[in-house]
This record gives sequence, C-alpha cells and structure tokens, in this order.
Amino acid sequence: MPKKSRDELPDDVRAAIREQAATIDAVESVGHGFSSQFAAALDTARGRVFLPACRVVRLGFAGHDPHEAEQWAAKVPAWSTASTRELDVAATALQRYWRSTEDEHPDEWTHRLRAAADRWAAYRLGS
Repeated sequence: MPKKSRDELPDDVRAAIREQAATIDAVESVGHGFSSQFAAALDTARGRVFLPACRVVRLGFAGHDPHEAEQWAAKVPAWSTASTRELDVAATALQRYWRSTEDEHPDEWTHRLRAAADRWAAYRLGS
C-alpha cells in the first residue's frame, strides 16, 4: 500500500470532520498544504475559521500558549464572530489532522505540530 502524502486525510478523519461540521457554518477559508483535503471534507460547512485556526496551531508550534494564539486570532473578523462550537470543531479537526499526519510521517516537525494542536484542543474543550 503506497504511503499517503501529507496532503491526504485518512477517510476516518474526513468522516469525523464532515460529521462535526454538518451542523455548523464552520469553514470558508482553508489554508496550508492540506487545503484541498479540508475543503473537500468541509464543503457543506461553508465556514470561515480554518485559516485563523491553522495559524493558532502554528503559533502554538512557535511557543505561544493557546490563549495568546487565540488573542491573535480574535483580530480576524471571522474568528471574532464565530460561535464557540465553530472554534471547537476547528480545534478538534486540526488535532485529528495532526495526529493522523504524525502517524503517517513521524518526525520532530509533525510531533511538535501535533503537540500544539493537542494543547489548543485541550484548552478549547477543557480537557
């Protein structure tokens, strides 16, 4: 079985994202190398928070805590008007994405991004 590229999401992750996004207006703008995969997975959501959500994870990767990263994101109009549920879905989806990516491509970079996504999801979901 050929290895998946970093741009591909496993079917179970895509299904989980679709399931969570089905009831909200979660993702309009999608960024980074996996944009086509997230755009396809979240097509029905027509949301608006994924680009700043990706930045929140990247800020965590760079050493900022989730609260600081969200303060930056709050400057983005779509983020500041998003519901708690939209932000929670974004955090959960990115956490699943980076866990899956780390499983497929275990290295220091993906480990640190997964850890940043985990910290943000824990902060958002109170775990």
